[in-house]
Amino acid sequence: MSGRIFLDEIYSKDGQNKVLDTKNFDANNNFTTSNTGFRLNYQTANAALIINQTGTGDALSVNKNIKFSSGGIDFGTTTSGSGTVTGGVLDDYEEGSWTPVVVRSAVNPSGTPSTAIGYYTKIGNVVHVQGKIVLNGFSGGSGQWKCSLPFTHASNGTKAGLDKGRIYMDGDSADRQYRISPGTNEIGLHIPSIDQGFNSNITYLIWDFSGTYLI
Repeated sequence: MSGRIFLDEIYSKDGQNKVLDTKNFDANNNFTTSNTGFRLNYQTANAALIINQTGTGDALSVNKNIKFSSGGIDFGTTTSGSGTVTGGVLDDYEEGSWTPVVVRSAVNPSGTPSTAIGYYTKIGNVVHVQGKIVLNGFSGGSGQWKCSLPFTHASNGTKAGLDKGRIYMDGDSADRQYRISPGTNEIGLHIPSIDQGFNSNITYLIWDFSGTYLI
């Protein structure tokens, strides 16, 4: 047993707080405690915790959520493709809902939709949305028809498109599509054959849409 030190308890530097109680280990070396457990406060540029698993098991296995107060999961800045990596930290994940609002680019129409539902999943700077709007018996307004989104599209000089489950504007038409312009948080209804926004006055619309865009 030479070269080994056996400790029952380890306390903080001031002697006030117990850091580790080896009596909490069972016969299978499982550590159990009803207290806060381990807290690492390592104030250098090096990693506070390094896990080096040389066997065939997982390096880390948990049965509850892992919570980040800041930062995220760092995947590094190397790539297996031909692109240039601009970020390698996954620092955000979010699921939620929003209420899509129908507007027009000049003057908004009057009326209340009978259906207005939207769901989104945000992973890093990528947002996937799915929504539906049904609006009947409204009037007025002018300009391009639009619909609000939960996040603003990145100002990267590119337009994003959404899949159209259905676009009904006083009738169905194949010559319409959803577009999201850079730096906006709205879907714009577009007429691709003439490359213009859809501006006609109508009284009944059904929009079903889903798709992904960058923020």
